[in-house]
Amino acid sequence: MAGVKSKRPGKAKRKVASPVVSQEDYQQRINAMPAPYKWPLLKGRVPDGWIGSNLKDGNYRQTPAKGYLRRIGDFLRPAPGLAFIGSAPALSTAAAAKKEVNRNHNSLKQYTDWIPHFDLTSGVANGLGTLTAVRDANNARKKYIDQSNDSDSKKLAFIEGAGSSAGVARSAATSVYNFSDYFNTTTSASAVSNIAAGASIAIGAADMAGGIYGAHVASKRKKGILDVKNDITRLRDADPDIEEGDPYKDHLRAADIGMASQGREQVTSGGKILKGAAGIAGGALIIAGFATAGMGLVIGASLIGIAATIVNAVKKRKHKKEIVIDILGVKARREAWKAEKKRIEKNTWWGFNAREQGMKEIGEDPLNIALANSGYKDIGICYDNYIKEVSDHLYSFGIINNNVPTLNLIKNLGFNISPEKRRYITPKKIAAKLSV
Repeated sequence: MAGVKSKRPGKAKRKVASPVVSQEDYQQRINAMPAPYKWPLLKGRVPDGWIGSNLKDGNYRQTPAKGYLRRIGDFLRPAPGLAFIGSAPALSTAAAAKKEVNRNHNSLKQYTDWIPHFDLTSGVANGLGTLTAVRDANNARKKYIDQSNDSDSKKLAFIEGAGSSAGVARSAATSVYNFSDYFNTTTSASAVSNIAAGASIAIGAADMAGGIYGAHVASKRKKGILDVKNDITRLRDADPDIEEGDPYKDHLRAADIGMASQGREQVTSGGKILKGAAGIAGGALIIAGFATAGMGLVIGASLIGIAATIVNAVKKRKHKKEIVIDILGVKARREAWKAEKKRIEKNTWWGFNAREQGMKEIGEDPLNIALANSGYKDIGICYDNYIKEVSDHLYSFGIINNNVPTLNLIKNLGFNISPEKRRYITPKKIAAKLSV
């Protein structure tokens, strides 16, 4: 047609959907990855930007990677990365001790020359620690701007963010200091060391402030949840139709879970107070010129934090088991089974046929049988599934239907339940705060 420019023939562009792969193929791809890329995916962790980041109908969708920083963050999540970063204070102390021995005891230098390059490894570990501190600061920022959080949660997030920001400065300064020592550069070692020490004092102050205020908030919330539980119990006792079903049991169980979580928050807060005191003392000693002793106290601060985490992990594991036993209704059967098991162990010797025969007669742990019959592989999966269900239950009763006791329970988890802020509360957020 005259005057009309014809289009050049060619293939039309098509949008290609992300390929869907089976779980077996997904596992094969993971197994084929080099170890550093495989670590974040080993225990069911599926970070964004990797294959399997979007789950739909049990299938795994492949999505493009979203940048190197995300990959580095995913690499730092699992145990190997965290263990290396956690060793940063110990490596820094070893480097400082070696330097002090070489400076003050020249006759011992021949014995310290064989020691590995603590300066280099400490520089790398603290450099990676900077990235985790940045991530922690960003997480605190998200908590602070979250409209669903109450004022106490926002204050705690602000203190946490201040400590994480100081952690960025400390890790970066320590990394620079150690690299300077290793490469014999002209960087002012004393200035960088003082920056790291000052940051340690700031972190300690933030930990102490967060610990003291966090303990107060956890105690207040725990008492508030107990008051709500008592209110719900009174409503339950006065309900004439309780025989036809117990609509209060999930509320009461959620209250027990919430109180246990606040109890663990109190342990965390106590650990923060001790950790902060050790960090402040360590930073002060470093500034005073006692680098080795100061770094030793910094290590002590880290160990206190680790100890509090372990105590809470043990307490939470025990509480999960108690909740799952209650959910599955096997408490009485399991008590009888445990008594019989104890009797057999008392009257027989380990490794002998009599004990083996006795254990066969009483059978498997009723809890394991109930888990298998309910389709759960372990206690953790059953507990997590229940937390999701009860969070949906609380959201429906409280946020959607304005049930007053439920709203008060949600409030004492750390939410702002004012009418204009409720829309920011989700079941997922309730689950996260219900079982800390």
